[in-house]
Amino acid sequence: MTLTPFSAGYCHPLYWFMDWSAPFRRVRVPIGVARLDHPMAGSVLIDTGLAPRNTENAAFLESLGQRLLGFETRPDTTAAHWLTQTGLNPADVGQILITHYHNDHIGGLRDFPNARFVGSRTDYERIMQLSRQQQTAGAFNPALLPPDFAERLLPIDDLPKAYRPELEPFTDVREWLSGVFLVNLPGHTRNQFGVYMPTLNPPTFWVADAVWQLKTLDSQAATPPAIVKVIKDSWPVYQDTVQKLRTLRTAHPDWRLISSHDIPSF
Repeated sequence: MTLTPFSAGYCHPLYWFMDWSAPFRRVRVPIGVARLDHPMAGSVLIDTGLAPRNTENAAFLESLGQRLLGFETRPDTTAAHWLTQTGLNPADVGQILITHYHNDHIGGLRDFPNARFVGSRTDYERIMQLSRQQQTAGAFNPALLPPDFAERLLPIDDLPKAYRPELEPFTDVREWLSGVFLVNLPGHTRNQFGVYMPTLNPPTFWVADAVWQLKTLDSQAATPPAIVKVIKDSWPVYQDTVQKLRTLRTAHPDWRLISSHDIPSF
């Protein structure tokens, strides 16, 4: 089994937005996704990053948010293009894990016509019931989903629970593929799933947006400013998840942790 991270687009937020001790200037931040080649499931993806459709026909508030974040996406920076360059036809991707439903993680879903989508059914049903304005405020655009998304969804909710004591204090763990486990890391969104791959060398934990930078786990000074609580589903739950990740990192300093937007990881 191999994991190959890459960036499907970039954004240009104020660095201070990610780290209150950082300079008040824009920084180029990756939109991290990954190709996982599994011995039984074949090639699967973790998220799909941005695609040009992210910035097309957006509502006013959505366009404003995109300008603030400075989305950078072109046809040659998409996940589908990257896979094609490595010899994999996007039509041959069998499954795509959606760590959470933010626009910069689901922008490329329509480029994979045969994939099944592994995501939270609870979150999908909840956000589809929101008003369009509420969806926009929550960084979700339903137009990014394929029309048959519901039929192609493989709910994480239905995956078998797994007991992985090495992941404590995290206990909401599901087995996705043989040797690949999904770990609920809430706070950034209501349910956000990281990917734990213990058989890789070193054991690898993709933590999605649970932290934007891994140095947040090593220093309280590298945490985001409290203003970002307005875009978190729950600021207290987010802080609790960060603290649990610090505990996990201390217990397993040899593990490789990867954050979707950590600049040194891509």
